[in-house]
Amino acid sequence: MNTHPTTEYIYHIWGQQFGALILAGYGLEPGNQDRKLHLTEVEDGVEIDWVIELVGNDLPCQDDPLVLAALLKLLLCRPSISHCLEFELGELLTALQWPDDLNSRRQAETAIVNYVHLLYDKRIDAQRRRNSGIAEGGCYHLLTGYVRAKSRVGGVQVRTLRSVYFDTHFIEALKRGQIYFVGIDFGALQHAGDETTNSRQAGSSRAIITRQ
Repeated sequence: MNTHPTTEYIYHIWGQQFGALILAGYGLEPGNQDRKLHLTEVEDGVEIDWVIELVGNDLPCQDDPLVLAALLKLLLCRPSISHCLEFELGELLTALQWPDDLNSRRQAETAIVNYVHLLYDKRIDAQRRRNSGIAEGGCYHLLTGYVRAKSRVGGVQVRTLRSVYFDTHFIEALKRGQIYFVGIDFGALQHAGDETTNSRQAGSSRAIITRQ
């Protein structure tokens, strides 16, 4: 499949490490293939190897990750960053460069609902012997909720406003210009005019996606 221009934007703004997490499953066919990110976190000279596995009944595949990427793009386009992102579905489809039709709307909404239910399971990589015994893992949500609210005037429907809710710690870090998720500092958030990505600047982590 052809690479969507949104993927280039994601890697530039969010960096290779976190970008790989956002786009996990992109281009894959539906199925039960594992979605795993192997990441080495370096803190105070100590290296810890993690496995972050995406867990859910409907794992991201095909164009699903583009929907998450577009939500993050809208989040950064707002005057202020908030854990609640309000948007209209047509606005999201415009960001995706998808036609505003019934199939596109259904595909985007299904992807959002699946991401709300998706867990990021972070655990020690048992195959790497150098890991410290004090490191702790856990399960995390990036999207924590999705709300559809219809506004009416005189009993006539005007529009349906949608809201997605992001992990609070993730948002608080973004307000400081940092990318922090699953308890890991992924480095500095970049701006559209920057010529470097945070994968070049941040020495705190390295990551690649593996498909098994």
